[in-house]
Amino acid sequence: MKKLMMLVLVSGAAASAQTVATVVSADVKRVDRASDTNYKDVYKNATAVYNVKSVPTANAIRKMCRDAMLEILKSPGSTKFVKDYGTEYWIQAGTYLTGGALDSQNSYGALLRREYLCTSIFIGGRKGGKFYVDPYLLGDR
Repeated sequence: MKKLMMLVLVSGAAASAQTVATVVSADVKRVDRASDTNYKDVYKNATAVYNVKSVPTANAIRKMCRDAMLEILKSPGSTKFVKDYGTEYWIQAGTYLTGGALDSQNSYGALLRREYLCTSIFIGGRKGGKFYVDPYLLGDR
């Protein structure tokens, strides 16, 4: 049986008393670091939203990140994911961070190795919810 940790995040609209419950899978590393990005930023900037039927595992998060990354690349058919940096849940920010390296053609057809990151949030519970992904290539922002 997988262990789950329940974290409760309160949205900025405290007056409306809206609470977002987030459950984190046991195979996701938790780190207590500050970040410039928080869950509100990811919710607002996400380019991909996935309906999930359970708490996302590290493998599921990596796959959703890669799928979202393919949507923003110039030549997704040429893309090979060559390195995985793992998945972390940043407790203070309320976000997941996943990344790695990929080989993909640019708009001129040259094959380039690039690093990528996805900042994500899960809004839901043990029976599923929505997973928001904000992917980006390093050096593009």
